[in-house]
Amino acid sequence: MKKKVGIITFHRAINFGAVLQAYALNRKLNELGYDCTTIDYACEAVEIQYRYRGRKKCTSWKNFVAHNLTCLLHQKKKARVESFRKRIPQSPICDQRTIAGIAAEYDILITGSDQVFNPVCHRDDPAYYLSFATKQKKVAYAASLGSVASYMNSRLDTTALLYDFAKLSFREADATEHISNQLGRKCRTLLDPVWLLSKDAWCEVASKKNPSRFIFVYNLMNYPYMRAFVRRLRRLTGYHVITASGTILGDAMYVGFAQNVSNCSPEEFLAFIRDAQYIVTDSFHGTSFSILMQKPFFAALNPASQNTNSRISMVLKTAGLESRSITQESVPYTDCDIDWNRVGQNMSPQIQESIRFLMDIDKCEE
Repeated sequence: MKKKVGIITFHRAINFGAVLQAYALNRKLNELGYDCTTIDYACEAVEIQYRYRGRKKCTSWKNFVAHNLTCLLHQKKKARVESFRKRIPQSPICDQRTIAGIAAEYDILITGSDQVFNPVCHRDDPAYYLSFATKQKKVAYAASLGSVASYMNSRLDTTALLYDFAKLSFREADATEHISNQLGRKCRTLLDPVWLLSKDAWCEVASKKNPSRFIFVYNLMNYPYMRAFVRRLRRLTGYHVITASGTILGDAMYVGFAQNVSNCSPEEFLAFIRDAQYIVTDSFHGTSFSILMQKPFFAALNPASQNTNSRISMVLKTAGLESRSITQESVPYTDCDIDWNRVGQNMSPQIQESIRFLMDIDKCEE
């Protein structure tokens, strides 16, 4: 009989990376022979990020206007992400009061991937540490802390919450080292779930081909230097710019010289990456999909904080593509020959290790 597996992650976030990694992990586990569903957990701290807010719930008038304009103008994106989410087998919707009853049917519970151990994302919701589990085996797959500093600010007793996990794995090496030291036990560093599916598999999910030649910009952090870099790259290549951003402020940064597609669907997002001549992004998942799709790309790093660069820097290092990162001083170049065979050789052992970890989740504890 197939083992029943339940996943808790940020699948309800209106974010391309969040929903695509959730889809990938669920799909791979079912392909490996498990009976897997994603627990449709509605975390209040996540849900509220996509609702309209009154002035008293915002830190400033600027925040009030920016947040509510983003909610208004990105309604199509929300509907399209929610439509894509129907591809993911899910449990009935639940909250903190009802999740234990939903989870009772599973043999194995998995938390991850994405920043499930980052208290900033869920305001110290213990459900992401599988606090609701009773007799089920508990596993963390490629969980991210966001940063070690964020994790250490948690008000939860994370040592107690993680103590009885059967298997622990993390997306970033610094997280693996920190938790290994915290618990005094072996942990592993594994790839984000988007790497569990092949380029061909993702291309099948992507929408129809875009015929024009363009630079695709996926912007979440709104770095001014990245916008300047894109302008210079446009002048060098003559290609038009297509941009998708996470907020209305990000949209505004590229007004006047870029076509905005922030309301595109996850399928269209994948197609823009697949069909672009160049990609410029400050996103971890934007970087990962650029490598998966074997596209010339530039990954913008945070000029103010190395902590937030760890996940992008690590995937670049694993792939042997550290030269693709850009900073405020970087000058665009169009000679983008990348040895994709070498990149494949670098990534393949990590992909296979990640898949083996999932194949063995029903075996003995580590």
